[in-house]
Amino acid sequence: MLAIDPTTVTLPIQSDPKTFIENPFETDNLADKSPNGIADNHPKWITTPTIGKQILDIYTKRVLKNLKGII
Repeated sequence: MLAIDPTTVTLPIQSDPKTFIENPFETDNLADKSPNGIADNHPKWITTPTIGKQILDIYTKRVLKNLKGII
């Protein structure tokens, strides 16, 4: 969302707890792996519109691949 509309995002503060996620993108439901839905294994909170765009691109490619397999 940070890449799409930054006004919809509340960035975590450094003291917010983090959960280490093993293989964060092996499932389409990140909430199953992380209570806050954030896949960020860096020791500090790092997020930018560029990172968000990269993640959106990953999911867009996955959706297109699956759609092509259906039709």
